[in-house]
Amino acid sequence: MRKLSQLNDSVLFVVAVVGVCAWLGIASLASISAQPVVFVSLFSMAFLAYYLGVRQVMKRRQIKHALILIFVMGLLFRILAFSGAPSDDIYRYLWEGEVQRYGMNPYVYPPGAPELETLRNSSSYASLINHKSWTAIYPPVAMLWHRLFGESVLMLKASFLVAEGILLFFLWRLLLLREIPPERMLIYWWNPLPIFAFSLEGHHDAIALAFLMMALYGLVKTRSQVGTVIAWTAAVLSKGFAIVTWPVLATRIKPSMWLWALFFLGIVVLPFLDAGPALWQSLAQFGGESHYNDSLHALFSLTMQSVGVSNPLWSRFLSLLTGLGIFMWVMLRVRPDPLLRTAWLMGGLLLVLPTVHQWYLIALLPFLCFFPWAGWLLLTGTSILPFLAQLEIFHTGEWVEWHWLKPFEYAPLFIWFCWCAIKKWQIRKSDGSLKNPEKSCGVSCS
Repeated sequence: MRKLSQLNDSVLFVVAVVGVCAWLGIASLASISAQPVVFVSLFSMAFLAYYLGVRQVMKRRQIKHALILIFVMGLLFRILAFSGAPSDDIYRYLWEGEVQRYGMNPYVYPPGAPELETLRNSSSYASLINHKSWTAIYPPVAMLWHRLFGESVLMLKASFLVAEGILLFFLWRLLLLREIPPERMLIYWWNPLPIFAFSLEGHHDAIALAFLMMALYGLVKTRSQVGTVIAWTAAVLSKGFAIVTWPVLATRIKPSMWLWALFFLGIVVLPFLDAGPALWQSLAQFGGESHYNDSLHALFSLTMQSVGVSNPLWSRFLSLLTGLGIFMWVMLRVRPDPLLRTAWLMGGLLLVLPTVHQWYLIALLPFLCFFPWAGWLLLTGTSILPFLAQLEIFHTGEWVEWHWLKPFEYAPLFIWFCWCAIKKWQIRKSDGSLKNPEKSCGVSCS
């Protein structure tokens, strides 16, 4: 047993070293957009090392000092990624924080507004801001976060790392509550996707995830319902994806407690209230016009076009119906476990969204520590493939999407779906006599 433990310890350490080499390589790139093939290759190397690490912790064998190694190496990966060039989203965050400190409302004045000319002239990054004709799209808690921490790129990235630390703490507590080996934190902490999204590119989704994990911990631990409701509301007002988890809370939270959600909503919206309906203007425009890297929505769109229907509203309508169907199935057929239902709802949302940037998948990732569904884990790796389109974008300056990459990106997920369906059918056919049906349906990395 001691030799086996030492072997597992050594494998995990070697895997971590490979991950360090991959992130050192990524950090050395002057621009990942200028060298997309090199970046995707190094990311794939990091993901392969990560997946081998996942297999080690899923064996449930004791690994000496594993928690310390997992935490320290995951932190090191993030520190190495810090020096990389961020995406243009982070300059939007900085700008909207600056606009608020300037005494203006970012929901009223877009970056290109004449009223902000003085601010633009004094800003060193105004030319890097995306969608200059759009007013603020992000919810009020995210806006306040940008105002508080948006002094510099490094300060914002550091604040996202703090948010990830909060997420990791509550993830660890939930794993202990479920009597699941805490080493499974590796499934989130070493995954290259959040490192790329938060520490390298500087996307702010970590804020919403931290508040959501806080709320779910309060729900499972049956702590203060007031705190749970406020944490969940903060998650929704940081990034809207958290709203799909409302039915999970609604079945366990007293109706009167939702008055606290309205109270918190009023407090955070108050500084921006003069925007009126413009609070949701850019969000509605984004939801109605944008689509990128979609799966089921893309299939619906192709189907509509094949029958001569070109109006994109039809594909969105079909996606909405599918999403509602998934929602009903989850609430009626999935056992009433808050974490399991949340995982299903997040997965369903990702399937029907018309826009699925790589970092959107991180909304599901913490729940894979409890339910390590192989198809979704593999998607967090293959989701980097659309980045190869930067080969064309970087040289032309025009945004494009290489649709032919989608089958390669989503194939592991949908093959896994089919495999699960076959195994479920076999279980029913054998009257549930198969041993360990959970594992036979692919709920593992083996």
